[in-house]
Amino acid sequence: MFRRRVECYPPRVRPSPTASPLLRASTLPLLLATLALGCDAASTPTQATPEPAKSAVSATAGGAALELFVMSQCPYGVEAEEGVIAAKKLLGSALDVKLSFIGDGQSGALESMHGPDEVKGDLAQICAQKLAPTKALDLVACMNQDPRAVAENWRECAAKSDIDVAKLAACTEGEEGQKLLAASFAEAQKRGATGSPTIFLGGKPYEGGRKGRDFARAVCDAAGGDKPAACASLP
Repeated sequence: MFRRRVECYPPRVRPSPTASPLLRASTLPLLLATLALGCDAASTPTQATPEPAKSAVSATAGGAALELFVMSQCPYGVEAEEGVIAAKKLLGSALDVKLSFIGDGQSGALESMHGPDEVKGDLAQICAQKLAPTKALDLVACMNQDPRAVAENWRECAAKSDIDVAKLAACTEGEEGQKLLAASFAEAQKRGATGSPTIFLGGKPYEGGRKGRDFARAVCDAAGGDKPAACASLP
């Protein structure tokens, strides 16, 4: 059975239900390219931005690259993150997870679809990636237990994840966090990632299932004959 994909996505790109069949068909390639159906995000004209910084969660040299572009309060992004986190536990160092965020604006004036609280959640997560990359997924998993509270629950989750709360706060509430998130937003725009989640595996759009086993099997299948050892023990 065909499974309908759902994402947080800009309304200006999704075809209107009242649009003509020809117009709706003309938008289909763009929808597929960004895995788009679901929530909406504001969109502004692209402006000159600094070169985007890499944002890697528990990155491992040589691992298969799974890139995830999300909004911290988008339920569909949270669902995908849960699957990716489960896949990471199954594959370990064989999977290199890269997490980036979708939004608009420049450092000091950042905006996201679900409002200021989502920006705060994004800031905490991207700062955790910079300060404690091997523990950032633990922080994300903890924060995702209550996505509505990401503006504040990052403090408690940082402590539970053994991340220095004071250092994380300095980044999250300071200029460094603003620059990191602005660069991440710019990277999302550069890649055409406007729907949360937008997922790439090995640089190619991923349209498979979002459970941990789905991601893990996709990584193993993409490896061809040179599969990571962890693939042999997948359930």
